[in-house]
Amino acid sequence: MCCPKRGGLNDYSLPESEVKILVDRDPVKNSFEEWARPGHFSRTIAKGPDTITWIWNLIVNAHDFNSHTSDLEEISRKVFSAYFGQLSIFFLWLSSMYFHGACFSNYKAWLSDLTHIGPSAQIWRASGITSELQLYCTAIWALVFAALMIFAGRSQDMFSDTAIQLQSVFALWIQNTYALAPGEITLGGSCSHLIPDKVNLDFYFPCDGPRRGGTCQVSAWDHVTVLILLKGILFARSSRLIPDKSSITINGWLRDFLWAQAPSGRGYWQELIESIVWAHNKLKVVPTTQPRALSIIQGRAVGVTHYLLGGIATTWAFFLARIIALG
Repeated sequence: MCCPKRGGLNDYSLPESEVKILVDRDPVKNSFEEWARPGHFSRTIAKGPDTITWIWNLIVNAHDFNSHTSDLEEISRKVFSAYFGQLSIFFLWLSSMYFHGACFSNYKAWLSDLTHIGPSAQIWRASGITSELQLYCTAIWALVFAALMIFAGRSQDMFSDTAIQLQSVFALWIQNTYALAPGEITLGGSCSHLIPDKVNLDFYFPCDGPRRGGTCQVSAWDHVTVLILLKGILFARSSRLIPDKSSITINGWLRDFLWAQAPSGRGYWQELIESIVWAHNKLKVVPTTQPRALSIIQGRAVGVTHYLLGGIATTWAFFLARIIALG
């Protein structure tokens, strides 16, 4: 039996089918809108909040950070660096604002003839600035603070156990002298005379270790610092040169909010520190992380930074309140 020839009438071969090649140009659909959606990396969290909104947002942010890396120390460094980076941008913005006010405004001309020249930068007068030189100096100082924030936000220096350990010799000398005192004035095992109800507020944090500045309790150096602070407050309270008739003055703020006559009977800074630590322990945002005891040098640097920023914000609020009261 002969096979039929191909291409003839008796060709039994199957016809060629058309083949279409489909290419998915976006196999994993991603977009900035998708990435910005809270809980993008977890189907459970993406379903929506099941608790108070701001607490849920904290949990989502912590989960998204943790999904990128399992190293919580690295996360802390990145967040801390970003925080100081934002502060640096803030000071840079302030510097440019004061510099433009000195160069391109008619501030000097307005001061020379207040009745005939319209002000374009009268906001500087509310800050107590009376010359262009003061504007330039303020701009330079803002740049200095911006540089300090950039240096403080170096991620490789955050919580480093291999960095140079600064031994606070003066603080160690105070603590060694303090240990020779009678037992009734030394610090207790769970509380202290400075914060007597610390144990009731879950005010706990791990030690930094010996000779690293951090302690499990409030150290003698903190007692000396608080005494110096109270000495300055008492001097301001007894000075007749500083008015204290209302809370919009600096001395009135010291009287009402800082320490001397706090409304709740507790100091402002004490309540602030204890509230932050309490929130770390109770919110359980990242249960594996605990507040870390900073060294004395680090603690003083953080305290000075927050005090300066708080002073800028509250002082500006006093100026605004004064303007509103007079206007």
